[in-house]
Amino acid sequence: MADITTLTVYIYGAGQRLQDVFNSVVMAVRDPSYQSLIHIVLALGFIFSLALGVTKRSWMITGKWFVMYIAMYTVLFVPTATIQIDDRVFPGQAITIANVPLGLAVAASSSSSVGYGLATIAEKVFSMPDNLDYTKTGMGMGK
Repeated sequence: MADITTLTVYIYGAGQRLQDVFNSVVMAVRDPSYQSLIHIVLALGFIFSLALGVTKRSWMITGKWFVMYIAMYTVLFVPTATIQIDDRVFPGQAITIANVPLGLAVAASSSSSVGYGLATIAEKVFSMPDNLDYTKTGMGMGK
């Protein structure tokens, strides 16, 4: 599927490690055995929801499960995004990873953006002039 968007993930050092993690996820999701695993989970879940629907005498259980499975899979795993890793300690590195599942990309980008925003606000409010900023140096307070 086509790439939807580019999302930024902020990190303070170890940008290469995060790149390796995202590349591993992309390789795992693209592997044919992953697709086989998805099909097996779909079949087992359908059988379980069908059995539950028979025992409860309600076909809505199976229908709801199937609709939720399709909706979640097509929203979180089928579309992909490009992640741009913004390493605040080593800002010269441009790290980009393509074809990351959208659910993972949105979760990583939103959580790191909230953390970066909170750190920036805390620096403005609590730091002295000419102090080393956390968003520029990371936990080591220096390069």
